[in-house]
Amino acid sequence: MAFDHEKLRVFGRAVGLVEMVEGLVKGMGPSHGSLADQVRRSASSIVLNIAEGASEYSRKEKMRSHPMARRSAAETHAALNLLVAVRRGEKRVRETALLADDVSRMLAGLIRPAPALTPAAPAPRPANASASAPRAGAASAAIRP
Repeated sequence: MAFDHEKLRVFGRAVGLVEMVEGLVKGMGPSHGSLADQVRRSASSIVLNIAEGASEYSRKEKMRSHPMARRSAAETHAALNLLVAVRRGEKRVRETALLADDVSRMLAGLIRPAPALTPAAPAPRPANASASAPRAGAASAAIRP
Protein backbone atom coordinates (compact mmCIF):
# COMPACT_ATOMS: atom_id res chain seq x y z
CA MET A 1 0.00 0.00 0.00
CA ALA A 2 1.44 3.34 -1.04
CA PHE A 3 1.05 6.39 1.12
CA ASP A 4 -0.45 9.49 -0.50
CA HIS A 5 2.86 11.37 -0.44
CA GLU A 6 4.56 8.61 -2.44
CA LYS A 7 2.17 9.33 -5.32
CA LEU A 8 3.35 12.94 -5.60
CA ARG A 9 6.11 13.75 -8.10
CA VAL A 10 7.32 16.53 -5.85
CA PHE A 11 7.93 14.02 -3.05
CA GLY A 12 10.28 11.98 -5.25
CA ARG A 13 12.10 15.12 -6.37
CA ALA A 14 12.46 16.26 -2.75
CA VAL A 15 13.91 12.87 -1.75
CA GLY A 16 16.36 13.23 -4.64
CA LEU A 17 17.28 16.66 -3.29
CA VAL A 18 18.06 15.16 0.13
CA GLU A 19 20.28 12.55 -1.55
CA MET A 20 22.15 15.25 -3.49
CA VAL A 21 22.57 17.37 -0.36
CA GLU A 22 23.98 14.39 1.54
CA GLY A 23 26.50 13.82 -1.23
CA LEU A 24 27.56 17.45 -1.12
CA VAL A 25 28.01 17.83 2.62
CA LYS A 26 29.67 14.46 3.25
CA GLY A 27 33.12 15.75 2.49
CA MET A 28 32.78 19.17 4.07
CA GLY A 29 35.27 19.95 6.78
CA PRO A 30 34.42 20.88 10.34
CA SER A 31 34.75 24.59 9.58
CA HIS A 32 31.45 24.42 7.68
CA GLY A 33 29.73 21.89 9.92
CA SER A 34 26.91 24.21 10.96
CA LEU A 35 26.11 25.05 7.33
CA ALA A 36 26.16 21.35 6.43
CA ASP A 37 23.80 20.59 9.31
CA GLN A 38 21.46 23.43 8.32
CA VAL A 39 21.16 22.36 4.69
CA ARG A 40 20.58 18.74 5.75
CA ARG A 41 17.80 19.71 8.15
CA SER A 42 16.07 22.08 5.75
CA ALA A 43 16.13 19.56 2.89
CA SER A 44 14.76 16.84 5.18
CA SER A 45 12.05 19.23 6.35
CA ILE A 46 10.79 19.60 2.77
CA VAL A 47 10.24 15.85 2.48
CA LEU A 48 8.61 15.54 5.89
CA ASN A 49 6.23 18.47 5.36
CA ILE A 50 5.15 17.14 1.95
CA ALA A 51 4.33 13.80 3.58
CA GLU A 52 2.48 15.49 6.42
CA GLY A 53 0.42 17.63 4.05
CA ALA A 54 -0.41 14.71 1.76
CA SER A 55 -1.72 12.68 4.68
CA GLU A 56 -4.16 15.39 5.77
CA TYR A 57 -7.80 15.22 4.78
CA SER A 58 -8.81 18.83 5.28
CA ARG A 59 -7.75 21.46 2.77
CA LYS A 60 -6.93 23.80 5.66
CA GLU A 61 -4.36 21.39 7.06
CA LYS A 62 -2.89 20.69 3.62
CA MET A 63 -2.53 24.43 3.14
CA ARG A 64 -0.61 24.63 6.40
CA SER A 65 1.94 21.92 5.55
CA HIS A 66 2.68 22.66 1.90
CA PRO A 67 3.69 26.30 2.46
CA MET A 68 5.96 25.10 5.28
CA ALA A 69 7.59 22.70 2.82
CA ARG A 70 8.02 25.54 0.33
CA ARG A 71 9.65 27.75 2.99
CA SER A 72 12.03 24.88 3.76
CA ALA A 73 12.84 24.67 0.04
CA ALA A 74 13.69 28.38 0.07
CA GLU A 75 15.86 27.85 3.14
CA THR A 76 17.61 24.93 1.44
CA HIS A 77 18.19 27.02 -1.66
CA ALA A 78 19.68 29.85 0.42
CA ALA A 79 21.99 27.42 2.23
CA LEU A 80 23.07 26.05 -1.14
CA ASN A 81 23.80 29.61 -2.27
CA LEU A 82 26.12 29.87 0.71
CA LEU A 83 27.74 26.59 -0.30
CA VAL A 84 28.29 27.98 -3.79
CA ALA A 85 30.13 30.91 -2.21
CA VAL A 86 32.13 28.69 0.15
CA ARG A 87 33.01 26.07 -2.46
CA ARG A 88 33.60 28.62 -5.23
CA GLY A 89 30.71 27.64 -7.47
CA GLU A 90 31.26 23.91 -7.65
CA LYS A 91 29.04 22.45 -10.40
CA ARG A 92 27.36 19.86 -8.14
CA VAL A 93 26.31 22.59 -5.70
CA ARG A 94 24.74 24.60 -8.52
CA GLU A 95 22.90 21.53 -9.82
CA THR A 96 21.57 20.82 -6.34
CA ALA A 97 20.40 24.45 -6.02
CA LEU A 98 18.53 24.08 -9.33
CA LEU A 99 16.78 21.00 -7.99
CA ALA A 100 15.78 22.91 -4.85
CA ASP A 101 14.32 25.61 -7.11
CA ASP A 102 12.40 22.97 -9.09
CA VAL A 103 10.96 21.47 -5.90
CA SER A 104 9.90 24.93 -4.75
CA ARG A 105 8.04 25.55 -8.01
CA MET A 106 6.28 22.21 -7.76
CA LEU A 107 5.21 23.01 -4.22
CA ALA A 108 3.85 26.35 -5.39
CA GLY A 109 1.57 24.36 -7.69
CA LEU A 110 0.21 22.45 -4.70
CA ILE A 111 -0.51 25.69 -2.87
CA ARG A 112 -3.52 27.07 -4.64
CA PRO A 113 -4.76 30.30 -3.15
CA ALA A 114 -8.23 30.16 -1.66
CA PRO A 115 -10.79 32.29 -3.49
CA ALA A 116 -10.78 35.84 -2.20
CA LEU A 117 -13.64 36.71 0.06
CA THR A 118 -14.54 40.10 -1.35
CA PRO A 119 -17.91 41.71 -0.84
CA ALA A 120 -20.20 41.64 -3.82
CA ALA A 121 -20.33 44.85 -5.82
CA PRO A 122 -23.64 46.70 -5.69
CA ALA A 123 -25.96 45.99 -8.57
CA PRO A 124 -25.62 48.52 -11.39
CA ARG A 125 -28.40 51.08 -11.62
CA PRO A 126 -30.51 51.07 -14.75
CA ALA A 127 -29.62 53.86 -17.16
CA ASN A 128 -33.09 55.40 -16.95
CA ALA A 129 -33.21 55.50 -13.11
CA SER A 130 -33.35 58.98 -11.67
CA ALA A 131 -30.50 60.12 -9.49
CA SER A 132 -32.83 60.80 -6.58
CA ALA A 133 -34.54 57.40 -6.61
CA PRO A 134 -33.33 55.12 -3.80
CA ARG A 135 -31.60 51.88 -4.74
CA ALA A 136 -33.44 48.63 -4.20
CA GLY A 137 -33.09 47.53 -0.61
CA ALA A 138 -31.88 50.96 0.59
CA ALA A 139 -33.80 52.53 3.46
CA SER A 140 -35.31 55.92 2.83
CA ALA A 141 -34.22 58.61 5.25
CA ALA A 142 -37.65 60.24 4.99
CA ILE A 143 -39.51 57.20 6.27
CA ARG A 144 -39.33 56.76 10.03
CA PRO A 145 -41.20 54.19 12.05
